[in-house]
Amino acid sequence: MKKFLAIVFSLIFALSACTVAFAAADFKCPNCLAILEDQKALDKHLNGGCQVAFKDCKYGCGVKVSADELADHYAVCPKYSETCEYCGEKFDTAAKNDAHECKILELAGGNETIAGLIAKLIDALKNIDWAELANKVIDFVKGIKIDEIVGKVKPVIEKVVDFVGKIELPAAK
Repeated sequence: MKKFLAIVFSLIFALSACTVAFAAADFKCPNCLAILEDQKALDKHLNGGCQVAFKDCKYGCGVKVSADELADHYAVCPKYSETCEYCGEKFDTAAKNDAHECKILELAGGNETIAGLIAKLIDALKNIDWAELANKVIDFVKGIKIDEIVGKVKPVIEKVVDFVGKIELPAAK
């Protein structure tokens, strides 16, 4: 009989502990998961007592999440948008951004400083109006007066040839 009573009291104790645990779960903070004693305490906690800092999604989807969950949210945010700072490729998911193997960074041997310089150089080259540059070179070449240049260079060449002709070389042995 003692064993039977011990088992009954053990079951009653276990069930009452479960009841308390389930009742407490009703007063659990959804933000920091703290378990509070009653609804009044939960309301007070939610209206200024909870220390979990919430951040707005930087992509403007309207979600507010704790700082710890922000990275997970960005992985699935429907308004996610990032651009590679080196090559300018755009990504609509964090997974694509993370998987991106930037060719400019590879060219720089993984050095982000050099990669940034290469990216700036590429941007500058992309912004050059190559047709305009070619026309300027053509106009410059057309403007060169070959006869004048030959006329100025010819006397110099003649003096050099005359000077070299006067040099006596030692006889071969």
